[in-house]
Amino acid sequence: MPDATPAPTGDPETPRSGRPAARRGGSRRDPSRRGARTGRVRRSLAGLPGWELALVGAIVLVALVLRFWNLGQNLPLVYNIDESARFVPDAATVFSQRLGYRELVNPPGMMGLLGVLQQLWFRPQGLSPSEALVRDPGEAYLLGRVVVALLSVAAVPVLYAAARQLTGRTAALVAAGLLAVAFLPVAYARVALADGPTLLFVALGLLGAAWILQDDAGRRRGFLLAGVAVGLAAGFKYNAGIVVLVALAAAVLRVRPDGFGTVARRTVLMGVVALAAFVLSNPYVLIDPHEVLRAIEYQANWSGSGRYVGEPMTNGFVFYTWAAGWGVGWAPLVAAVVGSLLLAVRRPRIALLLLPMVAGYLVVMGFQDRFFARWLLPIVPVLVIAAGYAVQEVVGLLARRPRRVRIALAGALALGLGAQSLLHSTHTAAVVGREDTRTVLRDWMVAHVPPKSGVVLESMSPGAWMPTFDGNNAYFSLNRWSIYHTIAAVQRRDRRKHPQLRLKAGFSSWVRILYPELIDEFERYGYCTVVTSSYQAGRAGRTPELVPAARRYYRELTRRADLVWQLSPFSREATFPDGRGPWLPTTAPVKYQIDRQATTYELDYERPGPMVSVYRLRGGRCAGTPPGAMPAVVPNAPWR
Repeated sequence: MPDATPAPTGDPETPRSGRPAARRGGSRRDPSRRGARTGRVRRSLAGLPGWELALVGAIVLVALVLRFWNLGQNLPLVYNIDESARFVPDAATVFSQRLGYRELVNPPGMMGLLGVLQQLWFRPQGLSPSEALVRDPGEAYLLGRVVVALLSVAAVPVLYAAARQLTGRTAALVAAGLLAVAFLPVAYARVALADGPTLLFVALGLLGAAWILQDDAGRRRGFLLAGVAVGLAAGFKYNAGIVVLVALAAAVLRVRPDGFGTVARRTVLMGVVALAAFVLSNPYVLIDPHEVLRAIEYQANWSGSGRYVGEPMTNGFVFYTWAAGWGVGWAPLVAAVVGSLLLAVRRPRIALLLLPMVAGYLVVMGFQDRFFARWLLPIVPVLVIAAGYAVQEVVGLLARRPRRVRIALAGALALGLGAQSLLHSTHTAAVVGREDTRTVLRDWMVAHVPPKSGVVLESMSPGAWMPTFDGNNAYFSLNRWSIYHTIAAVQRRDRRKHPQLRLKAGFSSWVRILYPELIDEFERYGYCTVVTSSYQAGRAGRTPELVPAARRYYRELTRRADLVWQLSPFSREATFPDGRGPWLPTTAPVKYQIDRQATTYELDYERPGPMVSVYRLRGGRCAGTPPGAMPAVVPNAPWR
């Protein structure tokens, strides 16, 4: 049998033995015995004391509030680029159209789940999911967000159950509290992406490993649960399959008490279950394995294809340390390091179970060329468990003090660890309910930019953002303005001289298509209104060495155009310090960083979105034309 894992000395409620202290003396009618019976009656159906269950419930409630507060932000417009392009739109056709490798870059587990729920939700309304997405995209996206938020919240009690068995009650309560408020888990539980649900499957994998480690020899539930968790984690997010290391470590730790043969058979069972769960969530491994491999290869090549424009950091290990510092909290990060060291010294079995997953994940991800804060999420459950264990051990230093003192210290330390994330999570949840700067820009343009006029609109909004002539926001309608994408004649004539013309003007490549002479073409073809945003120009300003031509383009724009209108999402104190005037395109009150701007992390935000600026060119066809009568673009300019 494996060693039992009693609650450590830091647990304010349980002595070293791991069993409640026995009552002494007294007859069968001894009042103390009656009190003991009453205490047992007051234990919850889950086997926990009532106060403990109530505290877990309060933590879950906090998690719910932070994730559902303003969950419908800015709908029906969806401004997160990944959310607008993935999962919800793919789910609408997942059962009627075959996915290609570009869709399978993200495993289809989330698409399949949303596809089933969309069928259940919209079919009784007499609509197919595709029809519903066109008629009311806001409802479809809100359904996806609700599902993601609920799955993310479910990770909190599951992680608590796993941590309680692995490390003890105090550590489990602290870990659950940190996961409930940590900024990155909260932010990515509020958008219809696969990152939030992945936390649930990682937590289930940790719980399965805890059962493997502690169950009696005849029980298989841990191996079964771990298999399901590993398969679903990989089926929702490929890199989340790293939780398999925890399950395998737990199996290895069972070899000595149970024997190699028994553990080998159960590990094979776990592998079969994991494969079945993975195939269930990603049936394309059987339907079209070539496309799945092509998608994984594409993702690997993209991650290793050079530094992302706008990201100043060049070392993945430094980046993920920094991302954990604001995405989970600097104090929890320090506590996690201390807790990991204490686990290695005092609980080596648990350290061998948990820490290789973190190390392996960072080794794989840290050597990539590109890195994003949300890619840190699969190891966040282990980080908060380690931080919780550090708190538990600190409280254990006061083992001889009264219980209320230890409980007060544990609560104070937990609140201190969670304060940074709670502040930012609460601020963001409140701010995102206000109108996005791109929505305000949209209304301003309707009022001030004539229909059919040419507009250079930087890539910062989904297609549904564009209003139509009749005011109808349905997809695939005729747009109000002629938006610059490419000019065929210029592309044919100058693509050798300017390689930027060969690129598609998408979100990731927009600043790469820019060069100063492009402004001449705007004026020649009648694209007189140029709209910039800190989401694009800010990238060029943050890493000018990666896009020197774009930096020159923005300088040329400010020289040859008039600033007509500018809107900042930041507070007035941040936007106009010391009476500072309008900002240049490549500058902003808060420096660009893709993860922090996409999640509205900074406390300076008063509304979501980028800083937007509208310029009007003065030369060529734009010269001498009143703002209210801008010329239409010439015929061979694309109409979109």
